[in-house]
Amino acid sequence: MTRAGPEQPDVTVIGRSSEISQAPSLRSVGAMLLLSLMWGLSIPVTKLGLQSLPPLTLTALRFVIAVLLLTIFVLGRQRILLRALLLSLGLGC
Repeated sequence: MTRAGPEQPDVTVIGRSSEISQAPSLRSVGAMLLLSLMWGLSIPVTKLGLQSLPPLTLTALRFVIAVLLLTIFVLGRQRILLRALLLSLGLGC
């Protein structure tokens, strides 16, 4: 979108904000590195796990670990009703 006026020269506006983007924070870079490490190790860990556990047991174990970690994350960020937490746990059974 181009605006022209008697007081202003032609200005091209891109998006809603004209602010300059900032460099990523150390926390966000660390989170991305942790994510890439977890993603990269998932296949070797799965191969090792399948040597000692059946596939469905390993999958269930992965889901339990993920639910526990996500619950800890959410409880630290937001207030959740106990009833909603119990209902969400019941859906997984």
